[in-house]
Parts: sequence; C-alpha cells; structure tokens
Amino acid sequence: MTVTLYKESSNITYYYSIHDQQQMLLGGYEFTAVWGPNLTKGRKKQYHFHTRREMTEKFRTLLNKRRDDGYRLLYTFSRESKNDILSTVISDIAR
Repeated sequence: MTVTLYKESSNITYYYSIHDQQQMLLGGYEFTAVWGPNLTKGRKKQYHFHTRREMTEKFRTLLNKRRDDGYRLLYTFSRESKNDILSTVISDIAR
C-alpha cells in the first residue's frame, strides 16, 4: 500500500508518502513515512507496531495531521480490496 500527499507552498511542492510494509517477518507490523520536496532525498521514519489496530490508528493520525496541514491526495495504490488499511482511511483524506 502506498499513499502520497502533496502541498504547494512558496512555489515549492512538498510531498508526504507512506509505504505499508505489511506484516514483519518476526511479528508485528510496520510502515515507512517519507517527506520533503524530493521523496528520494527526503526525510524518512519507520513506524513499528505490535497489532494491526495500532498501525491503523497511527496511519489515520498521520494522514489527518497532513490533511490539516494543507496536504491533498496525489496518489494511492493498494493490492487488497475493501479489507485493507487504505480503504478505511483514504476516503476521508480524498475529500
């Protein structure tokens, strides 16, 4: 799953992208957030969780904060259908 948001400020486009890494090999869940004007050189942070519920709550919190900061949805991709983390959160962000 990937979600990429963007906002423009002072003629610079800023991006915020979250990549869901699915379940970790030794248990738990994680996703990676990358942000900045260039995602290949941007800042990066990995988040680790014991449960899928914790991951979903953090995912929702991060996206809501970015929406409140003026970010808008640029791109989204998910292999799963309505049962995935993306479908429950993105509909709020896309508005």
